[in-house]
Amino acid sequence: MQLYLDLLRDVLEHGSHKDDRTGTGTRSVFGRQIRMDLAAGFPLLTTKKLHVKSIVHELLWFLRGGTNVKYLRDHGGRMRTVSSARSTASSGGRGRRRTAARSTRSPG
Repeated sequence: MQLYLDLLRDVLEHGSHKDDRTGTGTRSVFGRQIRMDLAAGFPLLTTKKLHVKSIVHELLWFLRGGTNVKYLRDHGGRMRTVSSARSTASSGGRGRRRTAARSTRSPG
């Protein structure tokens, strides 16, 4: 945690301000890194609730070079895949597509 706080202090003290499209702006420094010993623990810093089981299994899957999401599903992973996102999007839009297809047909 101290490494992260030191990085934030460095950004605040030495960072340059950059405008962005939102008008909020960004403060940044170039090339800073934090290196952590993962044997000492896995660094998680967030304000959100985390499903740690999914994180651990996804990290192991990634480190093993996994490409089959079945492993994640079998081990409690809650990862959204392209096909599940496509399925979710298409299930809500079927009626609109049919209506649009009907309305574009020429009469007779």
